[in-house]
Amino acid sequence: MPTSSQRASVDAIRAVTRGLGYAADGDYCNTIEGWCDDATISTALYFKLRRAGRGPLTGKAGRRTPVIESPPAYYRRMAGTR
Repeated sequence: MPTSSQRASVDAIRAVTRGLGYAADGDYCNTIEGWCDDATISTALYFKLRRAGRGPLTGKAGRRTPVIESPPAYYRRMAGTR
């Protein structure tokens, strides 16, 4: 029987696969392309920020790399790091 954290991971993966943006528990979880659409930036800028260490928080779910930080939370975090 899976633990609650394993079930949460499965829910997050399902949300990402369907491109919903939010998992069943209300946490943000999206693909890189979906996050870029939500944040209104290009994927090229996303990868440029990620290489510089200033990208949004991501997780690892098998071969997938879901973004687990919503655009508003990312912008708030970046505003405080100047």
